[in-house]
Amino acid sequence: MQALLGIDLGTTGVKAALFATDDGHVLSSAFVDYPLMHPHPGWAEQDPDDWWHATITAIRSCLAGGVRHGIASMDIRGVGLSGQMHGVVLLDAQQQVLRPCIIWADQRSDAQCRWMTERVGAARLIELVSNPALSPVGTRQRTRNFRPGTHEDPAEGLHPLPPDWSNGDGDLGCSRDLPAGCETGQVVA
Repeated sequence: MQALLGIDLGTTGVKAALFATDDGHVLSSAFVDYPLMHPHPGWAEQDPDDWWHATITAIRSCLAGGVRHGIASMDIRGVGLSGQMHGVVLLDAQQQVLRPCIIWADQRSDAQCRWMTERVGAARLIELVSNPALSPVGTRQRTRNFRPGTHEDPAEGLHPLPPDWSNGDGDLGCSRDLPAGCETGQVVA
């Protein structure tokens, strides 16, 4: 039997699920939660390393459940990713995380978003980016204004959506310290 692996990086945790390729039924699933930090009123942050560890745990649990259906990691034919949007992961020049991710629920950049909306116009923002200016979107400007040196080159060091962050280059973290086999493109077992 062959399977597909789905991974959803949510606000409260990560869910992984194995689906049969022949009819799409769920073979196995797992949910692993992680903390949502509120260091100040209106702030909402998460540690990308928490996402990573929870994802590995969820995948391993899902694969263990797949064994009951005769599924091994080599039987997985595709991986689908989804996750929370409008967060900001700031990276240094070596692609290392500088601070916790400022997630979609964070409101500290409300003034910057109002400024963008007034300057560009609400309708034009929707036309250009299909969204209004949401608080974490304003975080890039706010970070440059209030935390000089947080990132050296504004064109680098910013992965605006949490699902885009894996190890900084979109390869699902295969250069991180993982079990053998990931570097060859195999699913982590």
